[in-house]
Amino acid sequence: MRPRGFARHALPALLALLPVAWLVLGPWALAWAAVLLAVRDVGGWVALRGPRHWFVALGLAPLRELLVLSAWAVAPFKQHVSWRGKRFRLGAGTLLYFEPKRATAAANGHARLAVAN
Repeated sequence: MRPRGFARHALPALLALLPVAWLVLGPWALAWAAVLLAVRDVGGWVALRGPRHWFVALGLAPLRELLVLSAWAVAPFKQHVSWRGKRFRLGAGTLLYFEPKRATAAANGHARLAVAN
């Protein structure tokens, strides 16, 4: 995984940028974050669902931020992904390699019978 490329994926995560914004803007960083959350999340809600219940998007915005940031933080440690019920191994350069399900001994006809004494 390319470290600089991976770090750039955090840019859309507002929570990841908040410390940097605090250094640049000071306490105004909180206002900056609130405005961006409102524009991004409420704007998306209104564009897709209309203005009804727009406050739900604003209330869910912090939870969304935490989930996005946690997924970003865990990603370098994952070696497999599941997609449509199939398991893929992540390779160099983010290549995906299909991993067929391992055949069990019983499925291959090599099941052992337990003999009771």
